[in-house]
Amino acid sequence: MNSRLLGWMFAGLFALGAGCGAPAEKSTIPEQNDSAAVPAAKPSSPAKKTADEKKPAPEDPVAKQAAAFCNHAVEDSVMQPLDQLDKKHISACLIAIRPAINQECGKGAAKEIILKIIVDKSGEVTGAFPIGNGADSPEAACITNKVKAVKFPRFIAVPQQVIEKYPFKITP
Repeated sequence: MNSRLLGWMFAGLFALGAGCGAPAEKSTIPEQNDSAAVPAAKPSSPAKKTADEKKPAPEDPVAKQAAAFCNHAVEDSVMQPLDQLDKKHISACLIAIRPAINQECGKGAAKEIILKIIVDKSGEVTGAFPIGNGADSPEAACITNKVKAVKFPRFIAVPQQVIEKYPFKITP
């Protein structure tokens, strides 16, 4: 493996810590058992919540790793485009948007939406079309808009890459 790839892979290991051999710094994150750090929960009234209030997206470590991989590939492809867009790049770039899809496109019920996606050799999504059951649903329209904003790595083998059927599972 080349040193650049190894450096990128291991950068995440040392990003949160002091690193190998350096003195550890005192954490500013309160311990879970520290009663002063955790405020008492206030009882909430359902009548006070508004429809516009959005809860934060739940943590998705796989999507976070996929986003990092995709962003790195996109940056690298500016100087050296890929020969072709392969499955690992397609999956990573689409898994990266999973939290946003679940938070913004889910309307309460679990659902699977299948899209046909067309990616230009520049990495831009030039088309995304829902197909099959649920193609006319508001969830499908929302997912389509999210997918159209995805940036893939550049590639040179063909003018465009067509992803015939990519399933998106919405989990409320």
